[in-house]
Amino acid sequence: MKFITYILLLISINTLAQVNGDWMQSGQLKLRVNADGQLATFSNTAGSELVAGSNNHLFKFINLWISAKDNNDKLYIASTNGFNNISDFSQGPIDSFNYFGAEPSAWNQVWSVSALDIKEHRTNFRNTNYTVSDAIKNWPSNGSDRFNKYLAPFIDYDKDGLYNPAKGDYPEIIGDQASYFIVNENYSEHKASGGQPLKIEVYGMAYSLATLPNTIFVKYFIINRTPANYKDIRVSFHSGFQLGNDKDNYCGTLVNKNMVFAYNGDANDDNHFGTNKPLASLMMLNKDLASTLYITNDRDTNSGMPSIPNEHRNMMEGNWKSGKLLTFGNQGLDNTKTSKFVFPGLTDPSFTSQNWVETSMPGERSLLSNLTYPSLNTKGYLEMDIAISGFEKSSGNAYDFLEQKASEIKSIWSSRTAAITSINAKEIDFKNPILKGENFYQAWFETFKEIIIINHLGQITKTINPTMENVLILNQPGIFFICFKSENQIITKKILIL
Repeated sequence: MKFITYILLLISINTLAQVNGDWMQSGQLKLRVNADGQLATFSNTAGSELVAGSNNHLFKFINLWISAKDNNDKLYIASTNGFNNISDFSQGPIDSFNYFGAEPSAWNQVWSVSALDIKEHRTNFRNTNYTVSDAIKNWPSNGSDRFNKYLAPFIDYDKDGLYNPAKGDYPEIIGDQASYFIVNENYSEHKASGGQPLKIEVYGMAYSLATLPNTIFVKYFIINRTPANYKDIRVSFHSGFQLGNDKDNYCGTLVNKNMVFAYNGDANDDNHFGTNKPLASLMMLNKDLASTLYITNDRDTNSGMPSIPNEHRNMMEGNWKSGKLLTFGNQGLDNTKTSKFVFPGLTDPSFTSQNWVETSMPGERSLLSNLTYPSLNTKGYLEMDIAISGFEKSSGNAYDFLEQKASEIKSIWSSRTAAITSINAKEIDFKNPILKGENFYQAWFETFKEIIIINHLGQITKTINPTMENVLILNQPGIFFICFKSENQIITKKILIL
């Protein structure tokens, strides 16, 4: 009886410890997003199918690492060991007073919402028979207890400073489908890195764009709410590749495209992709790679998975975990030509016209993509964007194929997420003067994020969100100024109300 009780207790503990999450779909790519910030892994197995349902996976995991130093050069670090599923990160935000992490069980979820959900809400929220969807209702915008006041981006339709969907507020997402998570690294002991916590908060939004199937983007905000100022920041992404049969892979870096990737090292991906030559890639979008390095799933003195703070830091600086420098050629260990990037093909600017690709025995592969920032001061943040892509079938050389694909990814991401295109003030034209009580709203006003009316004394008399409202009426005659506000500019025009 005691034995049965013990087993039931273990099952209960395991259930409570389970990390929740959600699946994202982009074209044929299906990717797991977990509440603890880990990507492309599900219950410690690969979670990144291409095609969905095929059991052909691209990645085993994609994990964020962070390290920094204080003004006394003390090292702080947080990482995740994707090989053994050990993480320094926990679900939830940071307490704004003592900087401890929230109880993970209360934040053990990913918040997913689509552009269609939001469109329906914007259209119907005033209707008495409309029910707000759980996705919009439960969006974690309002911080409670001692957490930050705002924990997720939202459009404050009624401008009262609080997230209330019943009053027209809605999540502010990127793309057509988004999944949002909040994590910190100061809830429990750092068993992955063995290091001291920075006590930072990470907000992540994974999203898809209909114009670019088989790619999922992720935007990260790393926020320092503590009084500490950090310097010499390293942010890394550790990508463990599966690519069908994980025992026949090679990996590489496209330095000029800020991309790391894996490809089959032989002609046939047995029992999975076959002879299709699949590819999996991770691309930095708003920051250049500082260095890349491969990590092996063993205890190798140089390339093996790090387990203590200094080993992590060495690798995040682009060196082997022993501190030995990466060198150009072979396995990166054999000569005096120091390098920043592993297996760059012909793209390393320090070795023009010199080709370095893998020629060893294919096998299991993982790569570390390293970024460098000078500081993360108190109340400051770092912002970074990545693209996770899969290609079921490729042709020719993997480096050449991905050169073109990387350009397409960057172009579509830039055009979709950039601020509204700058508009010449001379192009703003509408009836003027305007009659008192006349609605002078125009359909093209939706181009702008906000429209503000200011009287001749400089006082704001009216503000509307033109994507939600189609009425703009002034009942007081006189001279006013109308301000059209977009993400990157404000255009002001004088209007006369008769």
